[in-house]
Amino acid sequence: MSASPPDGSRSSRKLKVRTGCITCKIRKVKCDEAKPSCKRCSDTGRKCDGYAALPERKPAKFTTTDRSVVTVVQRRPSSPTPIQSRAVRRLAPATLIVDANFLSPALSGEDSPWVEFFSMRTGPALSSVFSHSFWSSTLPQLSVSEPAIRHALIALGSAHARYEADATNNQVLKAAVRPNFVLWHYTEAIKHLQARLEGDLEASDVALLCCLLFVSLECLHGNRILVMDHLKNGLNILRSSQLKELENPSSSNANSKSIKQEVRPLFHRLDSQTTLMGYPA
Repeated sequence: MSASPPDGSRSSRKLKVRTGCITCKIRKVKCDEAKPSCKRCSDTGRKCDGYAALPERKPAKFTTTDRSVVTVVQRRPSSPTPIQSRAVRRLAPATLIVDANFLSPALSGEDSPWVEFFSMRTGPALSSVFSHSFWSSTLPQLSVSEPAIRHALIALGSAHARYEADATNNQVLKAAVRPNFVLWHYTEAIKHLQARLEGDLEASDVALLCCLLFVSLECLHGNRILVMDHLKNGLNILRSSQLKELENPSSSNANSKSIKQEVRPLFHRLDSQTTLMGYPA
């Protein structure tokens, strides 16, 4: 079990908010669940971000048969420095709200609001460049059973929240993203990924999805060198898997093939874009 991210006070984490509006979940306060906007938000002058109300679904599970050892960039991520780039401007407040209530029972009170934020806000923002269901549903569901993916997803979601908070002066989001919160989850993602690969050499799908999340996070931070490192690792995983599938078509199960088919176009698109910019992976 990994330690909790630093916040300077443990008393604020005693209440585990499982239901209620998204704003109250992020603030970790009890919601009165009034509709359409909760009274707690209205009385304090906050914007109520609504409720998650889709039926409960089971998290997706997957396995792989790729036995290659994947090298992961082990450098500590640098402090975020948001840049005004086309990629960052895509991360504007999303208008499409997608429910992630099915995630709550399986996640801790600390993680659940952030996985939901990713599903409802970050995923739709990123879906302009890739499949909406992949970002808003597939990745959040996989994060339930894969700690490495979960921490990487929370790191990206909270970095997006901080960018959005700065852009819109949203005090709720500013208060939610504590100092070093993004860095802590980024580091935890790398630690869990290393442990996952040491214990299971067939975990290349986990590494591939983490690479994608790391690429997205470093794009948001404007760290070109780390973007290229993670992109290169992801492309190496795809090439290795493709060679093994050619040699032995039955070496990968349907779930593993489906994941790679989903992410392969995006990795190749990123590779083409960086090559055109003079930074081939």
